[in-house]
Amino acid sequence: MYSLSFATRGFILGMVLLCGSAHAMTGIVGEATTLGKAAVPLIGPWKFRLGDNPAWADPRFDDSEWETVELTPPPGAHDDDVGLSGYVPGWGARGHAGQSGYGWYRLHLRVASSTSDSLVLAGPPAADSSYQVFWNGSLLGQDGDFHSTPPKVVSIQPHLFPITQGRTGGEQAQDIVLAVRVWMAPWDLGDAQGGGMRIAPTLGTASGIKGVYTSQWIETLRGYIVEVIEACGFAFFCFSVWLLGRIEHTTRYNWLCAAFLLTGAYRLNQAVFAWTQFESVPMFEIVSLGLLYPLSLSAWTVGWSRLLNIRNVYWARAFTVVTILYVGSSLVGSMPLLRSSTTLHIAVTSVRLFYLVSTCCLLYLLIRSKCRSRALLCVLVVLASVGQFAPELSAIGVPGIWFPFDTGVSRAQFAYALFFICAAVALWGEFLHIAERKATRVESLDGGDAVAIPMKGRAL
Repeated sequence: MYSLSFATRGFILGMVLLCGSAHAMTGIVGEATTLGKAAVPLIGPWKFRLGDNPAWADPRFDDSEWETVELTPPPGAHDDDVGLSGYVPGWGARGHAGQSGYGWYRLHLRVASSTSDSLVLAGPPAADSSYQVFWNGSLLGQDGDFHSTPPKVVSIQPHLFPITQGRTGGEQAQDIVLAVRVWMAPWDLGDAQGGGMRIAPTLGTASGIKGVYTSQWIETLRGYIVEVIEACGFAFFCFSVWLLGRIEHTTRYNWLCAAFLLTGAYRLNQAVFAWTQFESVPMFEIVSLGLLYPLSLSAWTVGWSRLLNIRNVYWARAFTVVTILYVGSSLVGSMPLLRSSTTLHIAVTSVRLFYLVSTCCLLYLLIRSKCRSRALLCVLVVLASVGQFAPELSAIGVPGIWFPFDTGVSRAQFAYALFFICAAVALWGEFLHIAERKATRVESLDGGDAVAIPMKGRAL
């Protein structure tokens, strides 16, 4: 079934449930909007200005000289990550490229409610990077923490900000100024179109806006549910490979187990960051990009080498030094002030090139080996590397995200899904082979002609 965009759903909901005389909200004082059980996207026209001044929240402030901004999304518009609908370009695409810091939006409304139901504002479910909302000069709510300088940035989530009847004037139309103060962090400058509100807020009655709020959360949850599924998959295969090592009385699978755990933790932390506000953006980058991501790549490379029984002492020492350098550079590079350091970028790029060359060499050795399942193992190495070397693949123009069913699915997620299928086949075959070897050993002990095959040290 064709999936309607968020803006379209909001418009239809408003038209169906609107009670009394209602006009589309234009943001121009003088056109009263009477809200029944309705929800109306506040697409503008908004007044906009870069900079910061507490007086700009005052409804009496003259903003006639400010820029005019529309937040009307193009048909089928969505963000380029998880598929949030109703997405619009930020101030970077409106003549303010390369500008971070504060910006203000102001919208003039004349609002009346035809029911006793209180009004509620659904905050913008996407903004760069934190925001505060003011209703006629009073702070209504925020996403992030503006008590510190600069503000603490967390993941932007759907929010409902209740408005009491005393703030709306009941059935009598009242002039309202809705002001949104946005702070864009310097690290969001990587998006040339970033800055400010990326999805329009929505105004409606408490009962009328429930569907909008629920729809926003469904999109947010749906966008990261694959990460949770993959984390569970990696945990399952970690246990399976650990069990295989216990049966074969070998420790050569331990590094692969570590790779499964670290990669699963990295994928899971993305969902935790998006669904909760436990981590700030800097904390998330330290945990995920500074620790889990480089350590998982290291564990994969060592895991494949141990699978091939490569135990060269010089390579091991070099690999230890490179891993420490990678983790150290990633941790320092995740700090906001050093994020754009050219030296750190060169260091991380050089280390990742070392890992890439090492993985290619291991793949070559695996192809030339006499391992029973070398073809399947080669596929596993390639699929795991697609997820681990995503930046390098993007640099050569390989598409990174697709949007089946209006939900963003990354190249790494597709690769890991295929990895799970191939890994299940490989492990199933290995466990069957172990059962056959045990049966053969039993027959040999019973006086049969079969010859037992030692179990320890056998490659997959």
